[in-house]
Amino acid sequence: MSPKVLETWINETLQDAEHLDIPGVILKPEQKLPIQRYQIDRQELIANGIPPDEVNRIYRGLFVYSVGFYELLNKCLQHTNKKYTIITALWKVFSILMEYCCRTDYRMLIQEISLEHQKEMERMESKYQAKFAEQANNEKIIKQNMEILQKYSETLEKERMNERQMRLKLEEEYAQNTKNHEEEVQLRLKFEKKLNEMHGEHRDLNTKYVRACKDLRDNQEANKRMMAELDARVAENTKLSQDLVENKSRMTNNVEKLRTLERDKERQAHQLTEYDNRISKIQDELDLAQYRMQEQQKEISEMKLTTDVLTSDNDGLRAEKSHLTTDLKETRSLLRTYEEKTKALM
Repeated sequence: MSPKVLETWINETLQDAEHLDIPGVILKPEQKLPIQRYQIDRQELIANGIPPDEVNRIYRGLFVYSVGFYELLNKCLQHTNKKYTIITALWKVFSILMEYCCRTDYRMLIQEISLEHQKEMERMESKYQAKFAEQANNEKIIKQNMEILQKYSETLEKERMNERQMRLKLEEEYAQNTKNHEEEVQLRLKFEKKLNEMHGEHRDLNTKYVRACKDLRDNQEANKRMMAELDARVAENTKLSQDLVENKSRMTNNVEKLRTLERDKERQAHQLTEYDNRISKIQDELDLAQYRMQEQQKEISEMKLTTDVLTSDNDGLRAEKSHLTTDLKETRSLLRTYEEKTKALM
């Protein structure tokens, strides 16, 4: 039988024995072959100074003195009725003889091998724990680095989003500024056009205002002269109306209603005709006085109408001037705002 076959048989046999609960069986490390776990593989034995031929003899001896002896016992005891009892006794004697031949305790030898194996296992376990701790530390460091990188990535992403939002905002502001600039240019053109128109209108209005003021002063002076004449004539009429004491109230009403004298003319004439019989003696003088009063009242009415027209025109011109002054103030305010925005944009 070749040594390679014997070595394979020993490996398979030790591997099958792992499931038979035999005392002293070495099960770890699992990645090694059984003969390597027991440290009886060819490389180990040759490294310990045993020649290769002797290693082959050892493998043949393990096969012969185990399987061969077991088959010999089965063959010799096949006719007895106490086969297993005798086999047990013979195996016990065989193990005693083996221990006696070794001059040592077989169990102690197995324990020593197990102890060495246990030490090796502990050394490998400590090495594994050290590697595991190092790996765990490295994994912890990697996780920390990943968390830092993740936070940094999130920070960069936030900065990128902020920069993008800022870029969009700047683009919107630029577009809005461009639009505002165009609108301001258009507004400035409109404003300049409106300002020129307003200046022209203001010049015309100022000319009209100066002319109206001059006309108003002339009319006021004429009105004063006419009022003086009117006062003189009223004084004269007062002297003439002293004889008309009974008609004082009606005459007073007529004086107070100078503006509507034309409308009340017929009523006054009707009222005066009622007293024609009483004042027959002064009829001629009264007719003359009434004629004079009517002429004066007509003149006064015309003067008042002219004064009212001029006053109305003057009020209209003042209102228009006030309106134009307000528009001019607003225009100047808009001009200052436009200049401030223009300076801010520049």
